[in-house]
Amino acid sequence: MNPSNHTPGPWAFSLNHSGDYQLRGSNGHLVFQISTGTIPDNSDARLIASAPELLAALEIILSSTCGDVGDDGYEGCIRIEAKALERARAAISKAKGQP
Repeated sequence: MNPSNHTPGPWAFSLNHSGDYQLRGSNGHLVFQISTGTIPDNSDARLIASAPELLAALEIILSSTCGDVGDDGYEGCIRIEAKALERARAAISKAKGQP
């Protein structure tokens, strides 16, 4: 699977009949399954399930910026600290399997 063609979100998690967490995409495909014995609670599953929405939000944030960071000369643009932009770009690259 090409990382940029991930299973579409939103992803939902649930317990299966064996007591394992399953994450499924909106298309019903199984994203992954993990044994509940390997994690203390469902917080990791919730975080992983939010991945498509987090990626989409970061992409929107980056597309909303324009010009140089901190440049007030552009109407309709938002200002974000350079460090936050770097982290957003890094997270998007990681999610898409890019260096």
